[in-house]
Amino acid sequence: MLVLIRYTDKRNALWLSDLVPPDSIRRIPLILSYGTGLDQLSGDAPLNEPIAASVLSLFEEIAVDRKAEPKHVWYAAAVLAERLRRDMRRGFAH
Repeated sequence: MLVLIRYTDKRNALWLSDLVPPDSIRRIPLILSYGTGLDQLSGDAPLNEPIAASVLSLFEEIAVDRKAEPKHVWYAAAVLAERLRRDMRRGFAH
């Protein structure tokens, strides 16, 4: 999931430690962290189209399936969806 969100905005610097659920979840936090030098390789099939909306849809689907997904999985997806929604509104994510 971290790889996917970084493809939407290479400046996104969320880490695994940001995605660990607390013992008691009262809200999904908006975690703002930025970095440089996190460029992904283009590879044989570079992403030329914006993918943020598709990635957000996937994160939201995982985040709402709290009965089927383990807590650490749906929580990570929810945190990433929160950040991606914000980045899309601000024009950072593509």
